[in-house]
Amino acid sequence: MGIKLIPQIKVTELNANIPPETMREKRSLSLYGHRTSVALETPFWAALDSAAAEHNISLAGLICKLDDARITAKSELGLAAYLRVWVTAKLQKAV
Repeated sequence: MGIKLIPQIKVTELNANIPPETMREKRSLSLYGHRTSVALETPFWAALDSAAAEHNISLAGLICKLDDARITAKSELGLAAYLRVWVTAKLQKAV
């Protein structure tokens, strides 16, 4: 039972050119007739806005569909986390 060495990662390799203006943005919307708010970082909102336009539905409509999928899957994630994971998975498929 030896010690497994993990390769060193340089901080410069971790720089994904994240814009300094990236911040968490809270948006209010109606889901199923109830007002709610979701806080996500700017790039996640941009990806969701783009996906809604791509599917020709409103942002609230897309989020309702994703929330339905989350509930159907009995996900333990909250809505904001589920949206982040969905965007990440969608972007990984696009690569």
